[in-house]
Amino acid sequence: MNIRHECPMPELSFSVAAPLHLHKENGCKLIATRWSLAGVWLAPDDDDLSGDIYLSVPFQGVDVSFPVVLKATDVPGHYTFHKLTVRQRETLGAFYKGVLSGQMVSTNDIITSLDTPVDLVPMGETEQEETAGQAKAKPRLLRALWNVAFYLAGAAFLVLFLGDKFGNGCRMFSWIMPVLLPRSPNTKRLKQGI
Repeated sequence: MNIRHECPMPELSFSVAAPLHLHKENGCKLIATRWSLAGVWLAPDDDDLSGDIYLSVPFQGVDVSFPVVLKATDVPGHYTFHKLTVRQRETLGAFYKGVLSGQMVSTNDIITSLDTPVDLVPMGETEQEETAGQAKAKPRLLRALWNVAFYLAGAAFLVLFLGDKFGNGCRMFSWIMPVLLPRSPNTKRLKQGI
């Protein structure tokens, strides 16, 4: 028994059934209904694809277009993309992945996205929404006075309440201090200032 390991084909590319428009320099427009990231399939009688060709992706009424160079292959009607830039390949890849994943479908010779809303939504705001969205701020002078009063009240609380506790603690410490000092029989007794 012979076992042969093969790498997957890196050029494996599935074709999608979505419209691509090819505009020749003489004004002729061809519609490719089958394409992949590697190339397009056209009718075999459309042989003259020399010169400047613009590829446009019809997406929801807007054509995304860029120039391409097509090269014929051995298969009649199959042309490969030649020297696509990174941006062109990414643009084509975005539509390719969208059609393959089912997020985009082709309808009436255009590609539409299924995640867009069907009903038109008004983009403007009503008067109620505008008034609800406006900030109602007090005048700057009033806000400054409020902040000053707030911080003064906080400072007064700290000074009066905590200062009183600190003062009581210091007075108690002055009563206890003479008792805690060691006394020897030869030293004079400390006077208390009570």
